[in-house]
Amino acid sequence: IKLPSLPSVGPATDDHHIYIGSLDGSIYSYELRKIDELYRKRMLPQWSYQAMRWRYRTGKEITTRAYSNGVVVIFASRDGSLYAVEVAERLLKWQFETNTPITAPLAITEDALVAASENYYVYCLDRRNGLVRWEFASGFPIRKAPIVISEDLYILPDHGGLFNLTVRSGAEKWERAGISDLLAATKSRLFCSDETGNIVLLQRSTGRLLGSLPLRPFSVRLENDRTDRLFLATP
Repeated sequence: IKLPSLPSVGPATDDHHIYIGSLDGSIYSYELRKIDELYRKRMLPQWSYQAMRWRYRTGKEITTRAYSNGVVVIFASRDGSLYAVEVAERLLKWQFETNTPITAPLAITEDALVAASENYYVYCLDRRNGLVRWEFASGFPIRKAPIVISEDLYILPDHGGLFNLTVRSGAEKWERAGISDLLAATKSRLFCSDETGNIVLLQRSTGRLLGSLPLRPFSVRLENDRTDRLFLATP
């Protein structure tokens, strides 16, 4: 597909559309069925514009991949706003403004979304109307994606360690300094990277240090949110 503008984030899909955010502040919706039809007729990329359903323009570049449940598509812009736009008619359903951009990917739960901003705050919003359920001040800019595992929310501010919050209320359960990345989890343990490059094992319920693995040469590390496996490689 030939895009009308340079993309700024990766594409996202639902059952019927693909969404692409761009550097000019636009997000484009393309119809998957029409893309398939054009492809079978060998009309791509010349006739790509026929598959575009709509374009929504914001003030600055799109900073997060879109999330769509098939009814509403949600995305953030560097203009400091989070947008929820109706999938069918491109109508703005709600808009949430922060003082600084949201550049970290969004975390989604069944009925809420968690957005981390560079103004040190984490916001939990109701997906239906954009109302704030709670907010949490970390003390540092946040550029890494919040991670939701069951009822736990993990926040990784820049040089701020690891915070464990409850998804429902935003209450802080524990904090662990010196953690740079969360790599994997089990029901009782967390596997993390620390600022010196070691793998550290934490007790999930309390954040207590259980041990460390001196694996600094294995600096290429996959953040695995699907299983309890660690995937490590050397450059």
